[in-house]
Amino acid sequence: RIGRGVRLGRDLTIELWARGDNVLEIGDGTLIMDRVRLILRSGRISLGRRCNLRDGWSAPRSSSTASTA
Repeated sequence: RIGRGVRLGRDLTIELWARGDNVLEIGDGTLIMDRVRLILRSGRISLGRRCNLRDGWSAPRSSSTASTA
């Protein structure tokens, strides 16, 4: 699920483990800047409303459950 008003930067990488159960939720008004990597390996990443992931050094990974609200 991707919320309303989400802004995605350039060179965004979303890596999914194809044989797993993956959930990516991005809340309304979230900003994901340039060169961010989101890595899902049979897990869940949930970003609440109006979160900011900064460029170059954000790499949320999930092999179970990671959440920010």
